[in-house]
Amino acid sequence: MSSTEQDRRIPSHSRVLIVSLLVGLATWGSMLLTQKSGLPIAVIWLPNAFLLAVLLQTPRRQWPAYLIGGYLANLLAHLLTNGSLLSAPGFALCDSVEVSAAAFALRRFCGEKLDLVKTGVLLRFLVISVVGAPLTFAVLATGWLFFLDRTTSLEELKMRYTGHALGMAMIVFTAWAMQPGRFRPLFAGRRAYRSCAMFGILAGITLLNFTRHSYPFPFVIFTLLLVVAFQLGLAGAMVGSFLVCAIAIGTTITGHGPFMLLVNTDLMHRIQLLQTYVTAIMFGTLLLALQLEERQRTEEELRRANQRLELAQRAAGCGVWDRELESGHTEWSEELFALFGLDPAKDRPGLETWHSVIHPQDLRLISARLEEAEKKGTIFDVEYRVVRPGGQVRWMNALGRTTFDRSGRPVRINGICIDITEKKLAEERLHHFSRQLLSVREEEKRRLSSVLHHDVGSIAVSITARLSAAEEDLQGGNSAEALASLQECNRLFADSVGRLKTLAVELRPPDLDLLGLSAALRQHAQRVALDTGLKIELTDKTNGCPISTEAQTVLFRIAQECLNNVVKHAQASEVRVRLAVLCGQLRLAVVDNGIGFDRDSLVNETGTHLGVRAMQEMAGALGGTLVIAAKPRHGTKVSVMIPWNEKDVNILRA
Repeated sequence: MSSTEQDRRIPSHSRVLIVSLLVGLATWGSMLLTQKSGLPIAVIWLPNAFLLAVLLQTPRRQWPAYLIGGYLANLLAHLLTNGSLLSAPGFALCDSVEVSAAAFALRRFCGEKLDLVKTGVLLRFLVISVVGAPLTFAVLATGWLFFLDRTTSLEELKMRYTGHALGMAMIVFTAWAMQPGRFRPLFAGRRAYRSCAMFGILAGITLLNFTRHSYPFPFVIFTLLLVVAFQLGLAGAMVGSFLVCAIAIGTTITGHGPFMLLVNTDLMHRIQLLQTYVTAIMFGTLLLALQLEERQRTEEELRRANQRLELAQRAAGCGVWDRELESGHTEWSEELFALFGLDPAKDRPGLETWHSVIHPQDLRLISARLEEAEKKGTIFDVEYRVVRPGGQVRWMNALGRTTFDRSGRPVRINGICIDITEKKLAEERLHHFSRQLLSVREEEKRRLSSVLHHDVGSIAVSITARLSAAEEDLQGGNSAEALASLQECNRLFADSVGRLKTLAVELRPPDLDLLGLSAALRQHAQRVALDTGLKIELTDKTNGCPISTEAQTVLFRIAQECLNNVVKHAQASEVRVRLAVLCGQLRLAVVDNGIGFDRDSLVNETGTHLGVRAMQEMAGALGGTLVIAAKPRHGTKVSVMIPWNEKDVNILRA
C-alpha cells in the first residue's frame, strides 16, 4: 500500500486530536449554557454539528477515528461538568449514533460533494441533519433516561429535539465555512468594509434588542437580515444569522431579552420560545438567501448563455427573431439588426420594419410563406433578398417555427435569419466557372477539329491523290513515277504521325506522369523554343519536394497557356520560367520581355481572354491565386501561388 493510500485510510494523529479537542470544548460550552439556563436539558447542542461537518469533509474510511475521538471528548466533557457516571456514557453514545447516522445518510442522499446552493440538495440536507438526526438522539436519550430512572416527559423530549435541532442547524454554517473560498468574497477588497459595517450594525441592533430592560422589538432584526441577504448573498446571510442566534442565545441565558420579560410563563416555556425564534431566524434567512443565490446563479448562467449565443450568431452570420401573434410584439437580436443594416436605438423591430428592407420582388413570396407558417404550422423556410439603407443587397435565409397552445391555437413564431450572401456568390462563381469550363472545352474541341481537318485531313487528301497517281503510273508501265509517288506518300504519312504525336503531347505530355512537373515543363519549353526561336530559361528550385498530381497538372496547363500567349501576343525574345516552393506555397512565375499590355483593357473587355480566366479558375480550384503584372513596353509577369503542405501530399499519395 502506498503512503498516499495509507494517508487516505488513517488521518493524522494531530488532526484527530485537534478535532477531538474542539468537540470537547463545544460539549463543555453547551453544558455550561445548560447550567446557566437552570434547565436540565441543553438549549442548543453544538458539538455534533461540528463533528458531522468534519466527517462530511473527509473520506469515509477515516470516520471511525474521528467518531472514537469525538466520543471520548464528549464523555470527558460530560464528566467534567458534573455529569453522572451512569448517564454520561449513554448520552455520549447517543451523540455518536446521531452523528454517524446523519453522515451516512447525507453521503447517500446528498452526494460526495455538498452543493448547498441547489434547493434539492439543501432540503435533503436539512431533513436529514435537522429533523431526522436530532429526532434519533431525542428518542435514544429519552429511552436511556427512562431505562436509568424510569422517569421522563414529553416536554423533555421536545426540548432535547429542539436543542439538538438548533445545534445541528449550525452544520449548514459550519459545512459551508469548511469549503475553501466560501466566505472569502465577503472580505475581499472594498467589499470588506461594507460587510464589516453591515455585520457591525446587525450585531449592535441585536444586542440593543436583547439587553434592554424595557420591552424590545426582536422582529426588527428580520428586516436587517433581509437587507444583509440582498446585499451580501448567501454567505452574508449565514454569517448574519449566526451572529443573531449567538447573541440571542447568550443574552437570553443570562436573563436578558424579550423572552425573559414574559410574565406567567416558566423558564422551560421561555427557552422553547427562544428556540422557536432562533429556528425562524436561521431557516427563514437561509431559505430566502438560497432563493436569491439561485436567482443570481440563474441570471449569471443566462448572461453567459446569451454571450455564447451572441458569439455564435456573430460567427455564423445569423440573428434571432421572435413574434407574438396576438399582440404583434416582436423582438430581434442585435445581430439581426446588424444583418439588416439597422440601428437598434432608432429602428423598432416588427413586420413593417422587416418589410421595409425586403427586396420588392421578394416581398409577396415572404408574406405568403409567413402567413402559411402562422396558420398551418408549417416550417417557415425561405430565401430572400434585403436591401440595406446604403443600397447594398444581401441574401438571407429565414427559418422559423410556429408554437401552439394546448387548444391548438398558434400563439407565437420564432426562428433565425442567416446571411447566405457568400453562399449565393459561391454558387454564382461555380455556375460562372461551369460556363467558362464549357466554353474552354468547346474551344479546345474546335482547335482539335481544325488541326484534324486542316493538317491531318489535308495530308490524308494528298496521300490519297499520290496513291491514285501511283496506281495510274503502274498501269501505264511508268514504274519510276509510281515509285516517286509512293515515296511521297510515305513522307506525308510520317509527317501526319508526327503531327498527331505533337497534338497528343500538347494534350497530356507523358513526361508529366513519368518524370514530374519540372521535366514536362523543360520538354515543352524546348519544343516551343525550337518551333519559335524564343530563348526560354527554366529554373527549378523545388529541391525535389513532392507535388500532388492536381497541382502538377494545373501548373503545367498555366505555364503552357502563358507560353502560348507569349508566342501569339508578346513579340518577346526571352522568357524566364521559375518554379519554387517558398513559405508553404508552390510558386510559378513566367516573365517575358515583350511589348506588355494595359491591364485595364484586359479587365474591361468582355467575351475575350478566355485563357486568362481559365488560368484564374484553375488556380482558384486549388485554393491558389494568379496575379498578372504588365505595363505597355515593359513585358509581362504571370505569378501563380498554390498552398503546399508536404504532409497533405504524402497522405494523398498513400
